[in-house]
Amino acid sequence: MHGNARRKSENLISMNSITGDAEDTIFGDSVIRILTQPSNSSAANNSAVTFTVNAIIYPTANTLNYRWQRAANSSAAFVDLTNTGTYGNTTNATLTIANNTIAAGGGGLSNSIFRCTMSGPSISANVVTANATLTTV
Repeated sequence: MHGNARRKSENLISMNSITGDAEDTIFGDSVIRILTQPSNSSAANNSAVTFTVNAIIYPTANTLNYRWQRAANSSAAFVDLTNTGTYGNTTNATLTIANNTIAAGGGGLSNSIFRCTMSGPSISANVVTANATLTTV
C-alpha cells in the first residue's frame, strides 16, 4: 500500500482457571520454593526436639501457610498436628516437640516421621517437604 509496510498482530490466550472478563486485572500466580528440607533427628528420651523447613513464596508479598504432620511409622498415614502439650508451632516453619519419649508398646515418638505441607494463594495443591524421622536414643 503506497510503499508502506503494514503489520497486524493478535495474541490469543486460553486460560481455564480465570473467570470473569475484567480488563487490566492481574491474576498472580504463587510459587513455593523449599530452600532447606527438615532433617532426621536423634534425641535423648524426654528431651526437646525441633524440625525446621526453610521455604519462600513468590511473589514474596503472599502469605506462606505451614501445617506440620506426623506418621507413627513408615506404614501409617500422616495426621495434621495441633498445638498441644507435646507439639508447638504446628503452623510455623519450625515445629517444636516438648517431650520426645520412648513408650512401652510403641506409643512414643521414636521412629515417627514428620513432614510439613505448605500452601499459599493461587496454589492448587500443597507443597510437601521430604520426610524427617525422629529417633529416640
